[in-house]
Amino acid sequence: KLEVVSVKADNLREAVVTFNGSVDKATAEKVGNYKVSGKVLGDAMVLEDNKTVVLTLDDDKAFENNKAIKLTVAGVKNAAGVVMSKQEVTFTPKDVEYPVVKDVVYTGPKSLEITFSEPIKEDSNKKVKVTLKAGNAVLSSETHVSKSDERVVEVKLFSALKDGTEYLVCVGNPKNSTEYAYDYANYPNIYFEGTYAYAADKTAPEAKVVSSNQKFVVVEFNKPVTGLTKDHFYHSFSAYKAKNLYSAADFKEPSNKITDKNKAYSKVWVEFYNAKGDNPLPAGNVQFTILAEDNAKVKIQDNWKNSFASTTFD
Repeated sequence: KLEVVSVKADNLREAVVTFNGSVDKATAEKVGNYKVSGKVLGDAMVLEDNKTVVLTLDDDKAFENNKAIKLTVAGVKNAAGVVMSKQEVTFTPKDVEYPVVKDVVYTGPKSLEITFSEPIKEDSNKKVKVTLKAGNAVLSSETHVSKSDERVVEVKLFSALKDGTEYLVCVGNPKNSTEYAYDYANYPNIYFEGTYAYAADKTAPEAKVVSSNQKFVVVEFNKPVTGLTKDHFYHSFSAYKAKNLYSAADFKEPSNKITDKNKAYSKVWVEFYNAKGDNPLPAGNVQFTILAEDNAKVKIQDNWKNSFASTTFD
């Protein structure tokens, strides 16, 4: 029978739940099947091994460090469709590590993304300073934590990068403690410097379906894209278009609704059903289509203006 074998939290935003066998993705990603004492969950995501589920707290809430808490799991099915028995597990979130930079990727001629080892908290009083240097040139920027993945800090440069140039990327500011990336335990990132060569990307953006249910589909692009509107997405028939697009799993948060087609996103939640009369996705295999351009001729493009090609998923 399906059981939880461990629950661990090495940061204060997420709990990693490991089962003793493969889970049914639909029920394992249903947030309502998990209850954490005194906390509200915002997302549940099954990892590729189909045995591990990452639970993320709602809004900007955090666990208390080194304080035991109870998780109740019920309603999750195994791969054969058998519902597990209700189970309660006590675990202790424990964050003892400072965030470290894991990856730096250019996402356009004036943008890049920095991936950290753990979720970073968006704080208007503590903004990580990211500076790029090449010879005598110093490029400054503004930064924001990605709504779709809090491990990622999005960096918008005020000057364009030069093709074929190597840049020293500096993350943090030894002269100002408020200019670091802080995690939910209030630990700043370890100061980072690394050299990265910039080359303009000439490849078309691609997309994949990360997860889906009858209400929405989660789509991930291989790089940030602009031009996204609800009319780019439909299922089954061209008339069954999306109702809304969101940049995060919390549909109730107004700021998560995508309304500006000029902003770039790499992951979106495509909503098809939120009220009677809408067109939910039917059970079983469904054709889901992302159009290259909508009725208003708005194209999906990356930050280098490479265009997305219409794609249908079965």
